[in-house]
Amino acid sequence: AIKYSSFIAMVTKYTGILVVFFTFFFKQLVLKLRWKTLAFVTPISYLLLFSPVFIIVLLDSLDFLNTSGNVYYIISYVGAFQFSIFHSLKCMIFDTVKEMAILKINKKNRAQAKELIDIIGFRFGKAFGSWLIIILFSIFHTMELRAIYPYIFLSILLICGLWIFSTFLLAKRYEKIYTPYQ
Repeated sequence: AIKYSSFIAMVTKYTGILVVFFTFFFKQLVLKLRWKTLAFVTPISYLLLFSPVFIIVLLDSLDFLNTSGNVYYIISYVGAFQFSIFHSLKCMIFDTVKEMAILKINKKNRAQAKELIDIIGFRFGKAFGSWLIIILFSIFHTMELRAIYPYIFLSILLICGLWIFSTFLLAKRYEKIYTPYQ
């Protein structure tokens, strides 16, 4: 329990450091890039950052890696690194892009849009992830996470693909209706 707490404290510390670093670094990008470009940063980075963990697990489960049981140690640190970077990007890019889009909506509909995104979208996303894991465990009659990793990876690829596609459609509509943010 102490090692786990130390590990989580380390991840939290580095996440905070990265958020501060990215605040200064991405501030210039947010001011220079168009909304469409910024909107694609989050789903593409998610796809690129989380793929290595699943690839490591898949290679290990197929016995392509000779890790002699240390694969979970590797995954823990790679996953912590990915979590820190992605959480930092989420705070700096995703939240900013979301707020930029909401600001363009008239005041009457702005509160409803914010509720829809922040409350329903956030809760649905978390619930969907949990239900996906439960359904996969039920379908494959296992409680071993390693057995369903390929299906989780395929689900993430599908969701990221849909995310990128919907971002493309929203960006097209956003830039058609409003002048690009620069």
